[in-house]
Amino acid sequence: MPTYTRWPGDEGYDRMNFARATGWEPISSWGLDGWDLGSWPLVVVYHRGDTELAIDVEGDITVETFSGRDERDRRTDETAFFYWKNHDEEWVKGIDSHEQMPANLRGPFSWKRLDDQPARREKEAA
Repeated sequence: MPTYTRWPGDEGYDRMNFARATGWEPISSWGLDGWDLGSWPLVVVYHRGDTELAIDVEGDITVETFSGRDERDRRTDETAFFYWKNHDEEWVKGIDSHEQMPANLRGPFSWKRLDDQPARREKEAA
């Protein structure tokens, strides 16, 4: 069950400083190609450890704890889809729900993940 809270700070960047000091990491990019997650500084998504997710929407913060990283990341996928769809992002056109998202839209972004893609390696080799 989610917990609702407030963190100190007048705006998102102030709350980010507080969050970092308490172990929360703001997640700026999501999915294979590192699409923006949230809408900084108005909407910021955070992870802490492998099991916690916080979403700051203009100072209203929802915190959820999950049994593991996979479950937390599935919820982050859902959050990403919600904001992408509401901002009419090109990469979610034709996708009706987060359950239908392809693997390239899911999971945390990392340069290693991006560099490990066969199509990218072939393109760079050409």
